[in-house]
Amino acid sequence: MNHYEHRKSRPLSWLSRTLRGLARVLRLWPLFLVAFLVVSPAGPHMRFQYTYHQVGSAKYMIDCEYLGARGFVRYVRSSTCPFFIWLDTRELK
Repeated sequence: MNHYEHRKSRPLSWLSRTLRGLARVLRLWPLFLVAFLVVSPAGPHMRFQYTYHQVGSAKYMIDCEYLGARGFVRYVRSSTCPFFIWLDTRELK
């Protein structure tokens, strides 16, 4: 035979558990960011080297090579090679 146990009524306990769980997951945001950058074909790249053609005092960059999470990427752009760029490697192939 079961005896009676009084349970306190906590109508918002599910909300507090959900928010605590979300806070635990959000503490791991750097790991999610690194995983995203490794898995994603698009990401930030840093200019490694470039070739240019000089006309007078103007420098026209012809060919840029960038270093990113997937290695070196050659990128041809007209007259400029920014130091940091967001590239999608699927579009370059």
